[in-house]
Amino acid sequence: MLDSKLPAPEWESRFRGSKFYSPPKKLNPPPAEARAKSKGVSAFTKLQVLLQRQASILGSDWLNVAFLLSQAFIIAALVAWVSDDLGFRMFLGIIAAMWFGCSNGAQQIVAELPIFKRERICGLGVNTYIFSKLAFQMFPLVD
Repeated sequence: MLDSKLPAPEWESRFRGSKFYSPPKKLNPPPAEARAKSKGVSAFTKLQVLLQRQASILGSDWLNVAFLLSQAFIIAALVAWVSDDLGFRMFLGIIAAMWFGCSNGAQQIVAELPIFKRERICGLGVNTYIFSKLAFQMFPLVD
């Protein structure tokens, strides 16, 4: 039976004592051998490989690209239809950009998580991975 008058620490201790609790897993750093192997490869080379892979992933999924491009036009049309006030349009445009940016970014993170974990074990740094994503979004590559 639920007792809503219990304090949060009591609920936490009950949960930790239940059969549903499992301790969170920690990500292990890459092994020393993998770090030693990756030291011979420059960050620029790693970045270049990640950018090329991102371009090939994007090029192979043309339906997703069409959806992402059309999404901006549809949202712009809907925002323009809602109001004539420029300030309100700017506000809605910023909110829509943040909303769709976060949802599309989350999609990409979830899709690439197994790849990222495997590359992390081989010595890929988090900073290089994140910088490759930012660089690809800021500076579109042309094949």
